[in-house]
Amino acid sequence: MRRKATVSHAFCLVMTDRVRANALVEQLAREDIAIATTAQQVGRLQPQQNCDKPASAYARVQMVGDTWGPYGNLDMLERALFIGLRNNFRKDSDLEYALHVCTQGGADVLELQNYGLYEGSYADIVLVEAETIAEAVASRPQRKLVLKRGEPIARYGNALFTAA
Repeated sequence: MRRKATVSHAFCLVMTDRVRANALVEQLAREDIAIATTAQQVGRLQPQQNCDKPASAYARVQMVGDTWGPYGNLDMLERALFIGLRNNFRKDSDLEYALHVCTQGGADVLELQNYGLYEGSYADIVLVEAETIAEAVASRPQRKLVLKRGEPIARYGNALFTAA
């Protein structure tokens, strides 16, 4: 079941001490079991900056939308902001990790092909005005353009289509 199993939410990882949680996350990484999480516990799952362990010692983490609660709109840039707020992220690298969980993390866990920023990818992208990833996460910039498979679907917060 390596690379085929995902633990959903994994709230227990934040209900224990940090040492035990790290050991559990490392074991999940060894078994190549992913974690699908909400903004509640991402900080506990984050590799520590000054850690001497390779990135492969940590579990693959993806963000899942909170479909049973009234907060949020499944905008992954906004979700990254929630992760930063909930986990008291202060460093640019932490905010970059938050966005990674919300974007590339999900693609990695789902083993999506043609995902990312490179020639030949699907061109699902949100364009905002920001100098850094951290600024894009923290400053809540207006979504100037949203593309889905290369086609514009929203400009300046307004949908370019109507639901059928």
